[in-house]
Amino acid sequence: MRKRRRTKVPTKSDNEVAHFQKRCIERVGYIISQRTLKEMLANRELKFIEKQSNRITAFKLPRQTSDPFVVIYDNIRHKFVTILYWKEFMEKRHPDLKF
Repeated sequence: MRKRRRTKVPTKSDNEVAHFQKRCIERVGYIISQRTLKEMLANRELKFIEKQSNRITAFKLPRQTSDPFVVIYDNIRHKFVTILYWKEFMEKRHPDLKF
């Protein structure tokens, strides 16, 4: 009798990376690698916006052509979770401010 091959169950970290890649394609048009963003974070090219919890931190990803993006970083898993438009982020976090 043959043994069945077990499929790997995706971890939360795997799911976060997959979600980030989907959102990159949806909002930016291409995938920004985790490594590139981590290098930008180490070189202080990403600007700190706010710490949302002990696990989640928001950073501003500057762009030369248009409005910047906001990337959300998971401090426990050391992964970027999602990417948001600047206006979308500000409307959710600070609805009292008008743009």
